[in-house]
Amino acid sequence: MIILIADLEGMNGREISSQIGQVMASWPGVEVRLARKRLKTQGEFTYIEKLAEAGTIGRLWLSDEKADVLVWGETLGTEGAALVRFLSASVDGDAKTGTFGLGDALELPVRFGTEFNDIIGVCAIATALAAKQPDDVAFASVLTRAISRVSGFVEAPPPGLSK
Repeated sequence: MIILIADLEGMNGREISSQIGQVMASWPGVEVRLARKRLKTQGEFTYIEKLAEAGTIGRLWLSDEKADVLVWGETLGTEGAALVRFLSASVDGDAKTGTFGLGDALELPVRFGTEFNDIIGVCAIATALAAKQPDDVAFASVLTRAISRVSGFVEAPPPGLSK
């Protein structure tokens, strides 16, 4: 499974993206590639048009890198919060149950800790569901291990994350 991570837009975006990538790169069965660029749209767009354009650009990046999922987004303000988005290489990924669509995002609290990197990783891996086949044993193994990393957060979420 290959995850492409774009630099988050905003203050310390590259640093946060690199930190996320370092954690996920240690997971068995996961290859991380850092895009070293931000996913930005050019021109005047409505919010929906901006997301659609970002989806088009992001899927081109995924195709070029032969990656399964793109992690992208933005930092919020100057205090270290972030809005993280996930894009599947599958064109119809938004229609699949249990995955992230273009309009979905994971909002992380101010100065989020390293425990959130596991949450981001699980979200990225789950986003790949749209592009994987039901009998993909290697992917199932990666997903199972990823879920085990965060299963405790269901009962006791880290500070700043609500159920």
